[in-house]
Amino acid sequence: MTARNLSYSEMHIIRNKNIIEKITNSKDIAIWIEGEHACMTTRGIKKSASKTVTTTFRGRFLEDEKLINRIIGMYKKNGD
Repeated sequence: MTARNLSYSEMHIIRNKNIIEKITNSKDIAIWIEGEHACMTTRGIKKSASKTVTTTFRGRFLEDEKLINRIIGMYKKNGD
């Protein structure tokens, strides 16, 4: 069975994308949100330090390989 509704993080990232797009008047947007979900750390499988990543890329961030690699490199550099 798959989820039919968007998760909170998916709704949040879409809302942020729309706000950033409106303020900057740009279609070139990259958003990367990382968080820990209570359902993974306190309920269910109780796996500590479980992280979920939700992303959205638009415009040049979908087309320009250098930009894509730069974002991934930044994540790897700052990630665990």
